[in-house]
Amino acid sequence: MTNISNILLSLLVSLISLGSFISEDCSGNNEKIILIVNKDSKRIDVYDRNGSTSVWVSFGSPNLRANLFHIPPEVNHWEYSHEKVEVGHLDLAKSQVLFAENLDFMDWGDLEQLGKKQKIYMILYEDYMSKERFVWNKKFTAYEVWVTADGPI
Repeated sequence: MTNISNILLSLLVSLISLGSFISEDCSGNNEKIILIVNKDSKRIDVYDRNGSTSVWVSFGSPNLRANLFHIPPEVNHWEYSHEKVEVGHLDLAKSQVLFAENLDFMDWGDLEQLGKKQKIYMILYEDYMSKERFVWNKKFTAYEVWVTADGPI
């Protein structure tokens, strides 16, 4: 596939996933939410430090920002400890897969509230969109994240 085909496929999957995310009542929904994070996006900054990962998603307004934090157990942070899991194609088929760069600020606010009830995971775009994604037994590394949406007070 060409790069344009990959982009169109990504957008189509994202729109379908986002439509189902918005249209469903999220209360009582126990399926996994998996966010695909593209480090090369103009809206996304990813920082890795001491085993922890921080992701900042910016919006047109300077007062709006979404954040993802993965703090692994070995960091021994007293309040946060997030797991790292391997997910396969079957897990992805049972999950809501959303592309982080295509979500608006209100979607991030909904994810923040949903994250209080269930776990949210992140997979890096370069892993998810690699040529190996079509190998049936391929496992993707998914990082449990804490999601916040920061706006004006």
